[in-house]
Amino acid sequence: MKRMNKFLYLFGYQTPGEQFYEKTAQQDSQTTMAFWIEADSKKQAEDWGGKVAEAYVKTLYSNQQPKYCSISLTPWHKGLISNPNEWNDEQLKDVITIPLGTMPDVKPLIEKLHGQGPW
Repeated sequence: MKRMNKFLYLFGYQTPGEQFYEKTAQQDSQTTMAFWIEADSKKQAEDWGGKVAEAYVKTLYSNQQPKYCSISLTPWHKGLISNPNEWNDEQLKDVITIPLGTMPDVKPLIEKLHGQGPW
């Protein structure tokens, strides 16, 4: 069995609360999420990471009233592959690994970071 490479995928997004804060306080606010993608190539990891990131943000906004919030994907929501050497072990200790083609249940990831919804 061929061993896949691991790529550190990062993406930015705004929670509904951050979006509200930005509109009322006129200050930029966003959250960053990271996970490992197991894939043969960087391109595969970027493509799959973008799909997981989109599912994550759509789930985050699933309980929101459309008139109060819109799904807020930052300009770099499709993310990027980061050099893991730029991060220390403490920052990477809880980063999950997602095999290419596997969609994780993103709700527990959101709840771990943001608590119980609605967010």
